[in-house]
Order: sequence, then structure tokens, then C-alpha cells
Amino acid sequence: MSPISWPGRPYWSLTERFFFRFFFVYFLIYIAPWTWIEYIPYTEGLLNFYNDIVDRIIEGSNRYLFKTYKVLVHPNGSGDTSYNWTQFWLYLLLGFIAAAVWSVLDRKRSNYNRIAYWLRIIVRYFIIMNCFGYGIIKMYFLQMIFPNFSQLATPLGDFLPMRFSWMFMGYSDGYQFFSGMMEVIAGLFLLYRRTATLGALMAGGVFLNVFVMNLSYDIPVKIYSFHLFVMCIFLLSFELGRITQFFIFNKPAADGNIYSV
Repeated sequence: MSPISWPGRPYWSLTERFFFRFFFVYFLIYIAPWTWIEYIPYTEGLLNFYNDIVDRIIEGSNRYLFKTYKVLVHPNGSGDTSYNWTQFWLYLLLGFIAAAVWSVLDRKRSNYNRIAYWLRIIVRYFIIMNCFGYGIIKMYFLQMIFPNFSQLATPLGDFLPMRFSWMFMGYSDGYQFFSGMMEVIAGLFLLYRRTATLGALMAGGVFLNVFVMNLSYDIPVKIYSFHLFVMCIFLLSFELGRITQFFIFNKPAADGNIYSV
């Protein structure tokens, strides 16, 4: 039986190896794929134990390391609370420390094609779940609700930017359906290896728009939407050569094989 040939280049530059180590650690602790066992019955106690440990670490880092907030506000429908910002900075710090230590201990390795393959799968399916989750509720007009009579009678200047943008989306069923459909289509393309690159391109465009809208209207999901966009760029970075050949230099691109073994 012949050994598996993992897709990718045989030699990675020093910079590529360092940043892969960083994103490998960062994405794993941010996505936490082991928490997907929540869909298995009787795993609630184990997940509660894990979440309690994470909470203690984040609380401790704020109290003894960053010393930014007197009290952390935990997520409560908002994804940009003091808890989320502390988590963000802590995970960045852990990612860089782990990448530095890993670089010293494993400096002779020429590539990470094998674990890059598995990391791409985890990131892909995390993006897919979000594409379907956000897209389907938009297609059923459940995320942004049509403004009620009280809101329609309120002067526009009295609304916070987020509420104004939410009503803008909810006012048009057609536009909300279209935006949700684009997310679902991107997720469908990401499901299949042959169309995964197209799916990452579409999802990157969709989530960049979502992130800019969140940033511009102060919608409190900026951190999360930013991560989804960065994950799309991470997937596309493995095919940068093919993409630039096709879209920029107008030249034939090689076949993509990073999702196949």
C-alpha cells in the first residue's frame, strides 16, 4: 500500500512556517472543534467543565496580565463585550508564544502539508456552519425583523446606528433573502472539494461586507465577523499562486489539489 501524498509544496519559507504555526494554534483554540461534541447526548457536563476552565483563564488574564477591565462583561447577545476582547488578546498572545516555541523546537521541518490539510478541513466546516446558520435565518426573514409601528414612527435621529442598520435590512425581504442566499451558496460551494476555492472566494466577499457593516454601524459582532473573513483569507492563501495567475495575470492556473489526498 503506497503512502498518502499530502497536497502542498515540499518546502515552505521560514515566514510561512511561523505564521502557519501561529494560525494553527490560534484557530484551534478559537474554533475549539472539540466542543462540537455538544450535539452528542450526555456531553453537557464535560462541556460545562471545559467552559468553566476557559472562563477562569480569561478572567485571570484580565485580572493579572492585561489589567484592562475592572469586571468582565460576558457575552450576552453581543459578541464584542470586554470578555470577548480579553479573549481575543489572550488568544493572540498564546498563538504567538506557541508559534515561537514551536519554531525553536521544530526548526528543521520543511513543511506542514499534513496538518495543514486537516486544519483546512476544520476551518472550512466552521465557515460552512456559519454560512448556513446565518444564511438560512436570513432567507426565512428571522434575523432582521420588519420594523414595527413604533419604530416606523420614531425619528431616525433617535436610533442607534445598529438599530438603524437592522431596520434597513429588515425593511426589504428581497435584499435580506438575497444576502442570506449568497451565504448559503458560499457554504454549499465550500462543502465540495472541486468548488471549495470558489466557496472561499464567495464567503470572503460576503463576510468582508458583513464585517465592514458591523464596523460602520457599530453592530456588536465585529470580532466574530472579522475572524470569519480572516479564515476565508487563510484558506485562499494556500492557493495564492493559482488565484493571482488566473485573476491578475490572465494566465492559465494549475489544478487545485489542496483539499485532496
